[in-house]
Amino acid sequence: MFQDTRPATLDASGGEDPFAAFAVSHPRELAALLRELRDGQHPVILNGPCGSAWTTTLWSVDEERGRLAFVANPADNEAPALQRLLDADEAVVVAYMDSVKLQFDTSQLTLVRGAQAGSLQAEMPRQVYRFQRRNSYRVRTAVTASQVPTARLRHPAIPDMQLALRVLDLSIGGCALW
Repeated sequence: MFQDTRPATLDASGGEDPFAAFAVSHPRELAALLRELRDGQHPVILNGPCGSAWTTTLWSVDEERGRLAFVANPADNEAPALQRLLDADEAVVVAYMDSVKLQFDTSQLTLVRGAQAGSLQAEMPRQVYRFQRRNSYRVRTAVTASQVPTARLRHPAIPDMQLALRVLDLSIGGCALW
């Protein structure tokens, strides 16, 4: 009989973290993911606990100091959503890279203003959750004049009436008909 003697991964409330399998916490892997996010200039959304959200990009990753910097244009400095994030001093960052969703918590938000540019600096996360967005993809039918996929069925209220409906979309969740 195998018994796992490793301690359970706990979430912030002290319970077991159901998303532990998706967590990346090794410093090298973490830095590589953040650099890829920065280099690809993928949009990131900073979500505050008060419901505010602000979209920007990751500007720099400072591994030595454990800091991230997000682009904050001078026009953004007066944005109400940015001000609410600064007041809250913490955010959940969400970004999408192709078919992968990244999500992590950050805190110690500081706005640094320059003459022509600015940045919103934050603490480097201790872990990043990496979720595959889809394991299976929808099937869309090819639209050609000669072969149109059709579903043939009886009308639910009038059994003698036959329906021929064009198939628009087919997925694990169902079928869209026209």
